[in-house]
Amino acid sequence: RYAGFEVRHRTARRVENVLAGDGSPRTPFFGLLGRVRPPMLEQVVAERTQREEFDLLRAKAERTNEEDAELLFLAGRVDLRSAPRGLDGIEGSFERWLRGFDGYREERGLEELYGESRHPTQLSRPAQDGATLSLSLDLSLDMAARNVLEHPASDPDPERRDAEWLARPAGAIVLARVDGEVLVAASFPDFDRNPAGVTAKHDLPLERTLTVPDFQPPGSVFKPFVAAWALDRLGLDPSATATCAVPEGGDSASYGGVRCNSRWGHGSAIDLHEALQRSCNCYFAWLGQTFFDQQALIDMAAEFGFGAPTGVRPGPTPGGIVENRVQHLFQRPMDERSRMRAANGLSVVEATPMQVARALCGLATGELPSMRLVKQVGDAPFQSPSRKLKLGAEHLSRVRAGMIAVAQSTEGTAYDAVNADEIGLAIGAKTGSADLESARDDDSPVRKHAWFGAFFPAEQPRFVLVVFLRDTRAGASRSAIWVARQYFRHPDVRDFLQREGCLP
Repeated sequence: RYAGFEVRHRTARRVENVLAGDGSPRTPFFGLLGRVRPPMLEQVVAERTQREEFDLLRAKAERTNEEDAELLFLAGRVDLRSAPRGLDGIEGSFERWLRGFDGYREERGLEELYGESRHPTQLSRPAQDGATLSLSLDLSLDMAARNVLEHPASDPDPERRDAEWLARPAGAIVLARVDGEVLVAASFPDFDRNPAGVTAKHDLPLERTLTVPDFQPPGSVFKPFVAAWALDRLGLDPSATATCAVPEGGDSASYGGVRCNSRWGHGSAIDLHEALQRSCNCYFAWLGQTFFDQQALIDMAAEFGFGAPTGVRPGPTPGGIVENRVQHLFQRPMDERSRMRAANGLSVVEATPMQVARALCGLATGELPSMRLVKQVGDAPFQSPSRKLKLGAEHLSRVRAGMIAVAQSTEGTAYDAVNADEIGLAIGAKTGSADLESARDDDSPVRKHAWFGAFFPAEQPRFVLVVFLRDTRAGASRSAIWVARQYFRHPDVRDFLQREGCLP
């Protein structure tokens, strides 16, 4: 019927990242965060059905005006050629914004030009570009984090280092504004370190800011959220004290079987402020035993966003960014020992670095944001919801004061590395060492995850930082705090902090 026929296809797909505040050109930034995942069956079926309908309409010798309109509609929704489509990372999650509509044109044949025809005019539809995404990620800060993770600093005392981990480091760093805008989501390794045959997860190039490749308790970085809930909802008197000492017949300080980080204990009268400052496991074991039941733990975790999506995925998508929610958090039956461990962030608790970062944003401001990796879609800011925490400001402030002491008091577990003199600004912080195996009889270091979480500046928080070091034998005060210091002192990070007014 049509002597001349041409299909033109153009689909614009652009993901852009703005280099931090320096006015330089935008740079393509593809393939962030995630693994390839196949499209859902429903989408495959729908795509095939649309293509079949398009082919049937296109082959018809004569069409009605309604069929012409349907043909043009379908032309923008089926791939007439091999149009690229993102399945993983940000491209997959934001496919509906990134994907444009195909252009289409049918040229008139000889019969239409010189004889009667139901279609005396050309049938066409212009191509429509997809939207441009501007990412919140800052390339210079992200590369600084990657560099720090690849070449991590260590404790000045060689006896306190884990040389094996330092030779093959694995971990993640998240830096975000307290409103949820993610500036850094760095994971390491980001390449295959054992191409001959991977045998260990620390050799795999996994995305670690949003995922839980295996058992991943947060340790003591979980304590501030437990403390805030106990103060506000469970009637904890902040001046109430617990005993942290070696029990009769024991060889190290413990409470109810939960060992403290100090072998000989912190004393017979440790209150909340000191427990946060010195990260006393005995105090928080007492807190878990005395004040928390299973429902209180479930409610506390939900209030701070644990066990839930962080917001980086814009609703349900068939592929895209991979994020582990850890939905089972506190859903299994818990005995007294489990509650004591839960209050310390051990054994029965798991979290991702992005979940910890989000919870810190809430603790620092009283507003729990949705985390976001996309800053702008087209010309419009990308909107992400937040909610006000249902916790009293005075209780959040008291917990923040304890975290400030962690970094600024000489008794604090992070003081040696990140006090104001060391990094140039005052921060609030919390360290965490989450054991992955039972203590040994010879007191040799056990495998653990080391964590560091912080908000800054201390008195008016605008940013949060989370450092996660995977499977090391050096606790956070011997590992993670030094990596955090290294990051704070990185030249690109210092330039950023100066531009933001955090440093002189």
